[in-house]
Amino acid sequence: MSAFEQGKEVPNIITMPFWDVYMSIGGSGLTIGLLIAVMIATKRKEMKEIAKLSIGPGIF
Repeated sequence: MSAFEQGKEVPNIITMPFWDVYMSIGGSGLTIGLLIAVMIATKRKEMKEIAKLSIGPGIF
């Protein structure tokens, strides 16, 4: 913060908490979102069935 306040170049702008929140999205949270998007967007019955069957295992 002191470098920013002095008008100097800010070193290490990407910190570990920033990386975890914005860059490292993955795991079951992203999988569930993808499955919900497939169920909403697809028109094929087979894809909806696969998405429904995958929600349970996708949580774990």
